[in-house]
Amino acid sequence: MRGKLSCPDSCGLELSQDLKKLLAEIEKQVGFELFLNSGPRCPKYNALVTQNVNSAHTLGLAADVAVANSHQRYLLIKAIYGLGVKRVGRSDKHMFIHLDIASGPLPHPTDTLKEYPQFVDWKYD
Repeated sequence: MRGKLSCPDSCGLELSQDLKKLLAEIEKQVGFELFLNSGPRCPKYNALVTQNVNSAHTLGLAADVAVANSHQRYLLIKAIYGLGVKRVGRSDKHMFIHLDIASGPLPHPTDTLKEYPQFVDWKYD
């Protein structure tokens, strides 16, 4: 796994150990190295890249994983759901899959579900 494993703001925020373990298991299942477009983001850095102040990224509990093609996207989503991850988003335009392991309600601007945990499939395009 490579890419943004810690906050770009150099604040010291890193991916949670649970998320690192999950991503390592996903890598084993899909058979290719994961590249994180976005990982942990402190609130200061998060404010520069999104309006979602409740992002699981600010807790080190979320990652946006780059995909090169539809086959990688399929393998990644299959592994993610197979491992029981309940918060998943995708951007077909920007070619990434978002996953997070937050356990409580962290409202997303396009989220209309009111009870957690549930399978949440946000589309970012």
